[in-house]
Amino acid sequence: MDVKEFVKGPGQIFHVHEGKRTITIAYMFLGPKGHSTEVRYGASIHRKDTPQDAWVRKEHNKTAVERCMKKGITIDTDGYHRHALHEFIRKQLYKHGCCADGPTEMFC
Repeated sequence: MDVKEFVKGPGQIFHVHEGKRTITIAYMFLGPKGHSTEVRYGASIHRKDTPQDAWVRKEHNKTAVERCMKKGITIDTDGYHRHALHEFIRKQLYKHGCCADGPTEMFC
């Protein structure tokens, strides 16, 4: 599934800018929309170490979607609203990492 199909279908993508890092998170609800609290997500993290480092939105969107679809992490959101949901998923990166390769793979 490519990024356009993911966003038109079951998924959403959002970005978080924190200092030198830009985090791209792709997520989708498992089950019928509005009736499920389980979310699967995948993420990509870019760190700008030098002025030449450039964050390329298309590449990071694609990586996050691939991680979500192939080795996404499933979490229970317990009814968070959209803005709070984004923050909740963002905080899960420290606990679960970017993909299902385990907590040691924060920047997989």
